[in-house]
Amino acid sequence: MPHAPYYFCHGIPGSPTDAKALWPDPEKIHAPNLLDAGDITGPETWIAQFDRFATADAPVHLIGFSIGAMVALHIAAAQPEKVGQITLISAAAPLQLGDFLRQMAGAPVFKLAQKQGPGLGLLTKAQGSMLRYTPEFLLRQLFAKAGVAEKDWAAQPDARRLLLAALRAAYHDYPNAYKALLRHYVSDWTGVLAEVKAPVTLWHGDRDTWAPIVMAEALRSTLPHEAEIQRVHGGGHYSTLQTACETLSAPLFSLSLQTG
Repeated sequence: MPHAPYYFCHGIPGSPTDAKALWPDPEKIHAPNLLDAGDITGPETWIAQFDRFATADAPVHLIGFSIGAMVALHIAAAQPEKVGQITLISAAAPLQLGDFLRQMAGAPVFKLAQKQGPGLGLLTKAQGSMLRYTPEFLLRQLFAKAGVAEKDWAAQPDARRLLLAALRAAYHDYPNAYKALLRHYVSDWTGVLAEVKAPVTLWHGDRDTWAPIVMAEALRSTLPHEAEIQRVHGGGHYSTLQTACETLSAPLFSLSLQTG
């Protein structure tokens, strides 16, 4: 086939809708539900999900968004023969690579995940209640520190549907898997980076308040092979996802129009 299949690892909170809502031809991208892999979701379950989709005969183009970058990098390190290319969008790097938390809008959540106590569970329940009864208030709170591009994106009806699907998956449908994945993220997984063989491109907005752009720079300097950063000027966390999806899908979308 002229283009490797795309395998999308969504963010946390997140759902397969992260990709399906933004990809011009959703049939061209495979987006598994990372939270539907069991309450003890972790590297073994992520790799098992991937193995059901990929073969060495057709290397996959892995895409990781936000904390989904961690999942994509674990997969790439474990199955190098099945991964031809990696694109990380608004990537959340290992916290051990720098002093990131003070720059991250989600810092309170990550600090609770680091403590391993009941705090994360209580917060998840509280956010689930807000989502059920006052969803607009919750969305405003989540984007209170976002830049102009991010707020403009979040105000669109399609964006609102994407965000609500992501929050429902985390707070209502799979809260235990959500908490488990967060705890994997705050643990030290820097050792995985040295095992990544495929070339990496990092798409990152310079106005990202969820994963600051210094995370992309830290990943580039730590990965064993030189990685390219596509800097999106004025881009936020989700608005950069939209920009990257539109750009990445263009070759496949054009091909489908020519041959369809």
